[in-house]
Amino acid sequence: MIDSDTLSGFQLKDICTNNYGFESIKTAIKIAVAQTNQYENPNAATLNEIKEEEEDEEEDEDKKKERIGFPSHSMEDLLKEVGLEDKMEKIKECEIDAELFWELTDDVL
Repeated sequence: MIDSDTLSGFQLKDICTNNYGFESIKTAIKIAVAQTNQYENPNAATLNEIKEEEEDEEEDEDKKKERIGFPSHSMEDLLKEVGLEDKMEKIKECEIDAELFWELTDDVL
């Protein structure tokens, strides 16, 4: 359990904004609580002294897919919009579901 004055609302907002998914938010909260507990009297001045981890690495495709997820737009509607509704037969013939459809790359095609 976390004490009510352990983390500020701003810290929680930053954690939720910068992390995607339950496990990453949970881990970030644990780290923030541990950093706050290092100080006897955590206040705004001491909380600002805590250095945040900087992400030097760029987001790779897997992390981007995890963050964004799959589009909610159906593949049938997309093919109709671009005038390729006749290709829907081939997609069904190859048993391509929505998840596989959105993961297709030029290499696979």
